[in-house]
Amino acid sequence: MAVAAACAVAVAVVAWVVVGVLRDPVQWQDLGYDVVDAATVQVRFAVTMEPGARAVCQVRALNEAFTEVGFRTVEVSAVAERTQRVTVQVRTTALAVTGSLQGCRLADG
Repeated sequence: MAVAAACAVAVAVVAWVVVGVLRDPVQWQDLGYDVVDAATVQVRFAVTMEPGARAVCQVRALNEAFTEVGFRTVEVSAVAERTQRVTVQVRTTALAVTGSLQGCRLADG
């Protein structure tokens, strides 16, 4: 009985993951950031999509009041792997205390 229940849960989890991947052609994850200086923050993230697809991602930097002090749109090139790690520099108008990925979508064309 316990084995059957465990198998049912495993099948449900796999189905949930597959449906999520099919529904969202581009998935992303923040990996971290480094404040380089008063005018620059470096943001690291991962993008997962079909091999050969391109994505456009928006990256932003915030100050201690959570006001946006930097923004950059980045194109993630097509590669053979499903997941690639990206590191970008974002110029800021004031000292940032954080940098993060706002989101990604498939590139047009």
